Amino acid sequence: NNSRKTLKVRLETSPFTLSIDQPVINADGLVGIVIREYAPYADIRIITDPGSGVDLVVERTRDSASLQCKREMDHICQAMRLKWNAQIQPGDIVLSSGLDTRYPEGYRVGRITHVLPQAGQLHRTANITPSVDFDRQEEVLILSKRSIP
Repeated sequence: NNSRKTLKVRLETSPFTLSIDQPVINADGLVGIVIREYAPYADIRIITDPGSGVDLVVERTRDSASLQCKREMDHICQAMRLKWNAQIQPGDIVLSSGLDTRYPEGYRVGRITHVLPQAGQLHRTANITPSVDFDRQEEVLILSKRSIP
């Protein structure tokens, strides 16, 4: 249900030993975190939910940022708080940095599509297209907290 920015997934392994805030990925990248478990299902808050708060790193330049998505703009996100002199460009890949402690480091979050001009500002902003197609999910992997370094 993307209007609420959650996905309902059916769990296919047992025993179901989930906990809140376990990260969820798929082959394309970071999907979100577990927010509720009711076996054999779980609700996942996807990263485009305004409350997700994923910390980012630009793969090519290693500049840090934070993901912000607005509820009224379906799956339109921005990298916020980039350094004013960050040498980012359209096409750059953004990854989870792991600094927020909820999401593990190194998973693809999306691609920069447009760098917004910010004359006279301390920070830059860039539009991001998420790497995961949230409208076409078939399989996800819920990571164990123990498996995250």
